[in-house]
Amino acid sequence: MPITLDLYQVFMIATVSLGAFFGLAKLIAKQTLENINEKLGAFKEIKDAIKELTQSVSNTERDLLKIKLDIAQQYVRRDDFIRLEKHITDELKALGEKIDTLKETRKP
Repeated sequence: MPITLDLYQVFMIATVSLGAFFGLAKLIAKQTLENINEKLGAFKEIKDAIKELTQSVSNTERDLLKIKLDIAQQYVRRDDFIRLEKHITDELKALGEKIDTLKETRKP
């Protein structure tokens, strides 16, 4: 059973087929663009979160440097304290010896 088509019928079939093809292509492109925009929104949120974390890290580093500076100004290192204590002890011993010599020279 052969199918006979007139020229206008072939043209209509081709037009409907092309219309369906472009309609399907448009639908797929629209869904793809929506998916891309959704992903970009997620990337923007991640980018904002990274900026906040970077700012937080830089604030923490700045605070740590301030703490280090405060420690250096307010506390004495152990070696320095021992050296200072030895110096004061030596001074007191020398002063004690001077007082002892003065006592001995004043005694009648």
